[in-house]
Amino acid sequence: MNYTLPLFPLSLVVFPGQTVPLHIFEPRYKELIAHCRKEGISFGILPVIDNAVKQVGTKVQLLDVVREYDDGRLDVKVQGVTCFRLRSFSEKGRHLYPEGEVEDLTFDETRTDEADELEAMVKDLYEIMRIDKNAGLNLQELYMLAHRIGLDIRDQYEILRCESTREQCQLLCSRLESLIPKIKEMEEIRRRIQLNGQFQPR
Repeated sequence: MNYTLPLFPLSLVVFPGQTVPLHIFEPRYKELIAHCRKEGISFGILPVIDNAVKQVGTKVQLLDVVREYDDGRLDVKVQGVTCFRLRSFSEKGRHLYPEGEVEDLTFDETRTDEADELEAMVKDLYEIMRIDKNAGLNLQELYMLAHRIGLDIRDQYEILRCESTREQCQLLCSRLESLIPKIKEMEEIRRRIQLNGQFQPR
């Protein structure tokens, strides 16, 4: 079902469950935050990549206004809730800020063999980086993994627009295949540097 959602295009991918800080300075987005505070509405963050507004975004809710400046600027925290697909975009509607017709993105969380493969790769990654953490993955952890392993904004968007856990796991596996050897090499270099700094008794 389509519905109208205030929109905030940004050069940023926000995953459901992720908390991000925003600095608000444009009058139209000051108005948006004012409506969020007064009416409790949510809004959508649409990624802007290569100067193009993408079609899949994340509905977010305002968590906190961290700071209000004398000139009206704001520092706020928002949290991702769900993903949506943009059906139409209006730069200026009833308010100063953009709005759009959107529909919630359906998502298939069925676990497949790709999830097992990804868990094995994450386990290897944690061992290399000496991270004491269970490699078991749920949907929330998949999003956080995509954020933490340093994917660029294009890859992050590809994760966001996936419509199943299977697709997400396939994409993350392909990225980790090239990333893990590089991390292993970096960790080995770091270990050698630490050893070189230790006193070696004769």
